[in-house]
Amino acid sequence: MSQADVIKPTETRNERRRRITDEKIAKAVLDIALRRGPHSVTFSAVCEESGVAKTTLYRRYQTREELFDAVARHYSSTPDESDEAPTTPEGLAATLRRGVNTLEEHMGLEAIGVLLASQDEFMQRVRHQLFTPQVHSAVDYFNRGVEAGVLRDDIDYSLVVEMIYGGMILRSAGEGKLDHNWADAVVDFIWPQISKDRAEASKNSSRP
Repeated sequence: MSQADVIKPTETRNERRRRITDEKIAKAVLDIALRRGPHSVTFSAVCEESGVAKTTLYRRYQTREELFDAVARHYSSTPDESDEAPTTPEGLAATLRRGVNTLEEHMGLEAIGVLLASQDEFMQRVRHQLFTPQVHSAVDYFNRGVEAGVLRDDIDYSLVVEMIYGGMILRSAGEGKLDHNWADAVVDFIWPQISKDRAEASKNSSRP
């Protein structure tokens, strides 16, 4: 079942129809931009790609700039903070999976690398709307661990997050997908380096 097929409980029929149309338009714009470049995004191309009538598209957007603005906003992501994962290896793995799932649901991991490499203004706006909140959320997770006294306070966690997401993009680009156990493997490697207890235990064991 696709995202467009999911009926939200509070939606009216007209709201659902508009949401599905918005999703078709946004997907078409981004697909064209990723395959052929943003310069190829025309109203005619979007209509052909999405199946949305020209009259509908012109009724909603007067210019390509308005269309690009709407699509960039469509791909905005707001991490769910209502269920903050605990600062444990299991909690970190859950946080990473949640971030990956968000990116996959919005556009697929294979498109992220292209998005990050692009210098086009529109692509940068989509990247900022989609990717930046996920990075900030992950950094906040580590900072909460530092405040709780669980994680080391002498580590640049922004760099750690960049390395994690960079590895995710490289792995997905090379293999076409992420292994089911990817998050667990990352945690197994990183946790001993960032855990305050592990660091103190290692320091004590090295003393003569």
